[in-house]
Order: sequence, then structure tokens, then C-alpha cells
Amino acid sequence: MGRQVRFDVTPDMGLVPDGLYRVSIASIEETASQNGKLMYNTQFEIMEPADFAGMMLFELFCIGTDEDPDAVEEKAWRGFAATRMKAMLKSAQVPMDDDMDNIIAAAIQQQLIVAANQEVDDGTRDPKYKGRVRNRISSFYQLGHKEVGLTDAPAAAKKPLAAVPKAAAPAAAPAAPTRTIMKAPLPATGGATLSKPAGPVTRPTAPKPTAKAAEVKCTICDTMVARVEFAAHVEAHADES
Repeated sequence: MGRQVRFDVTPDMGLVPDGLYRVSIASIEETASQNGKLMYNTQFEIMEPADFAGMMLFELFCIGTDEDPDAVEEKAWRGFAATRMKAMLKSAQVPMDDDMDNIIAAAIQQQLIVAANQEVDDGTRDPKYKGRVRNRISSFYQLGHKEVGLTDAPAAAKKPLAAVPKAAAPAAAPAAPTRTIMKAPLPATGGATLSKPAGPVTRPTAPKPTAKAAEVKCTICDTMVARVEFAAHVEAHADES
């Protein structure tokens, strides 16, 4: 039986998608570019996200220049590559020192966050690599300053809003006390069944009192005389006199 292999966990390509990764500095090697310029080849081992743990990212810091390949003069250390390397070391909280061996020894296994993305090589460094897709580290951050995750990862599902509890129904008002009306028992009917009279019951209407005819007292004879006859009554007294 042949050697057991685990190609099921081997990436199809040595590339990781765009995102933020927690990495550990695996190595910093002092070397030289093809043009003989001082360069530091740095390797980072991915710790998180877990799906990419163990994969490697690489970064080259070419410090030397055409005028100063060995970076002896201060000007070379003010350049872009030296600035990026210092940012990486500070993000990993590596103490600064004037001896690179001390810096490298302190940097190994220090952790930081890097922003990595995929880019197509334009062939500037080496024409034979033109068009090749590679990972490029664009930024460095201290742990806790950025959240690890892929740039194109789907947004985390929002937590459903907690259901708003319904207000309790107001307590029912207490029922009004009922009053029992006691009715007097009906008189015995000797077994006869009372029946309702057919048709509507006509109740007799009390006669309205008629107004008494108005009367006027005669001042001559002290006799009460009907008002309508009072004028003739007075005339009769005048004829008698």
C-alpha cells in the first residue's frame, strides 16, 4: 500500500482571497534582489481564519537602491520599502534596535493582522512573472485593531428583532352588583288559569277638569255676574237709577 496523502486539504492554488488575516511572523531572511540590492524576504503563517490556517503569505522589503545597494546611507532607510517594513515590525510590537539580527530574533513568532489581496504581476520586477496572480500584503495592523475576515464574505445574518411583548389586557371591571326585586305573590285563582286579554288593553282616561266660567263681582249689588253678562248687568243698574 502506498503512502497516504491528504490532498483533500491541499489548496488548489497557493493563494488566499482578499481579506484580513491574523498571522505569525515565521521568518525574516536577509537576502539580495537580482540587482544586488539589500532585501528582506519575510514569511507569515496564517493563524486565522481557520479555513486558511497554516498557509503562507510572503512579502519582500527591498531596502537597497540603485545608488546605495547595501543601504549604507540614511537615505535608503527613508524609502518606501523601509517605511513598510518598520510599519510591519511596529504592528507586531517588535522593539526597535540598531542591530537587524536583534530585530529579527525578536520578531519571530510575533503576531499581527495583515490585509492581503490578489493582484496580477505587471512584470516590473521580473518580466517572466508578468500576468501571474499573486497575493500582496497592503497593510499591517496590531492585534485587536481590525477584525479578521474575508472582504467578499457574505454579511453576517442580522439577529431578529426581539418580539415586543404585547401589553396585558386591562383587568375587567368588576360586575355591578345585581339587585333582586321581590314581587308580591299573585292572589290565588282557585286553579283558574290567568289569560292575557285579547288585543290591546284600553285604560280609561280621567276626564280633564273643565275651567269654571270667569265671573265678576258687581260693586253695586255685590252679586257675582258672568263676565260676558257684566256689561248688560251694569246697564240695568243704570236704568234703575
